[in-house]
Amino acid sequence: MPKERQEKLPGMPSRSAQAIRMAKDLENTFEMIHNAILPLVEGLPLDGRTVLTMTRKVKGDTIKISFKPGQEG
Repeated sequence: MPKERQEKLPGMPSRSAQAIRMAKDLENTFEMIHNAILPLVEGLPLDGRTVLTMTRKVKGDTIKISFKPGQEG
């Protein structure tokens, strides 16, 4: 769930429409990654020490995702 945005101080510039779209796209991407990973982590212990880490090369970049299962709520 996205964080609640703080009010801007008078005179502070606000984010551009492009920056807002990119932030929403990134949030949607993380939600899709979460949904894709969820079947892999079902049944893992929720002891606070469990972490699933995956590393992939994408277009020459290394992307590392660490997933720490937690309880809903």
